[in-house]
Amino acid sequence: MQERQKLRDDVPRLGFKATIRGRSLLDLARQTLALAEQGLARRKRLGHGGKGIVYEALDTVLNRKVALKLVLQAPGIDPEELKRERDRFLVEARLSAVLPVHPNIVSVYEAGDMEGQRYLAAELVIGRPMNEWKSSASQVRQAELLRDVAVAMGHAHRHGIIHRDLKPANILVDDEGRPHVTDFGLARKLGDKEDLADMGGGRIQGTPLYMSPEHAQGHHKDVDTRADVWSLGVMLYEILAGRPPFRGEKPQEVLERIVREPLPPLPPTDLARALGPLCVKALAKDPARRLPSAEALAREERRGADGRRKRASRGVGRSPT
Repeated sequence: MQERQKLRDDVPRLGFKATIRGRSLLDLARQTLALAEQGLARRKRLGHGGKGIVYEALDTVLNRKVALKLVLQAPGIDPEELKRERDRFLVEARLSAVLPVHPNIVSVYEAGDMEGQRYLAAELVIGRPMNEWKSSASQVRQAELLRDVAVAMGHAHRHGIIHRDLKPANILVDDEGRPHVTDFGLARKLGDKEDLADMGGGRIQGTPLYMSPEHAQGHHKDVDTRADVWSLGVMLYEILAGRPPFRGEKPQEVLERIVREPLPPLPPTDLARALGPLCVKALAKDPARRLPSAEALAREERRGADGRRKRASRGVGRSPT
């Protein structure tokens, strides 16, 4: 009771922030959980999903804000699913440790395990997921932002890391309009034998709408950097058409369409005519026929955008979108 009262008394003083260096990070995790149970930390909660929760914290040694991610351990969660989610935290931290810092990729500072509670402290980005941000941005601006994402993924690919769950919800757009790729929990370093996306029995992890055909079929050994190129292509198609190329009422239906159905035609807009060929290359079902890299996608997007601007300046084609 005394401890609970002390937590209550500390809330105004802390402002829902605390030290996160060394053992103090464990204390923060304990305190955050205790405050969350009392409903006292919700004002600083940044995100919440079915398997995890994210709070804002302050590194008082380096005076920087961080995002503190914790795995939820609610009753009824499948133990195997909980283990996979816990393992994802360590995968994200380990891969971040070998990936040089990039301005458009969220850095992970620290991760560990506290009495069975896994935690991760990452760079704090104040902004909105791309799927929310894009409603306030033009198609041209969205395509420009996606080009920056492709450059960032090219950086990751050069260091042998594939994301495998690229989607608008995993791209944070800050207040200055800069993208930050996050959530490398399903990522893999090329050459590693361990694969958390392979659940066995034909089951896979990821987001069906943005999943490449080889990933959708469970061909995990064939999934390389070109799977991320596919995901970027889906996002580009979504920008141009206002919807993903392959949809369905159930995940399995989406996966089957990704594997079997041809790419639906894009609308006849000026921007789609300029970037449509790039979309087709990025969404080739055969990885051998797909654009070879995220950097190649970024270069071709810039080339297509520049060509469109030149035609518009000469009065050729329609007005800019």
